[in-house]
Amino acid sequence: MTQTKSSCRQNNRRTWRIGLIFVASFISLSVIGLWIWSVKSTSAIVAFMGAGYALLCTAFLGIQLFAFVKAHLDYDKTIEKPKFDLLKREEEEWLVR
Repeated sequence: MTQTKSSCRQNNRRTWRIGLIFVASFISLSVIGLWIWSVKSTSAIVAFMGAGYALLCTAFLGIQLFAFVKAHLDYDKTIEKPKFDLLKREEEEWLVR
């Protein structure tokens, strides 16, 4: 059986995850900055409430990304790996005959 390299590099997984979190944080902080700049003279409390909401959304997005990746890695270990092991054993059995 010909094995192909995985398109998902294990070493860069953490780097990508951190990068995505930084991008989401930058977008949220940009929105916070726009809110504060736009309402700085009228009502700052609305800007701070919006900033808190944006930070909570960013944290939620980061947690969702982490959980999504973890779920897929667990699925690969528990479901897909036994399938490939079975295929490998069947191929070895056919090669012996």
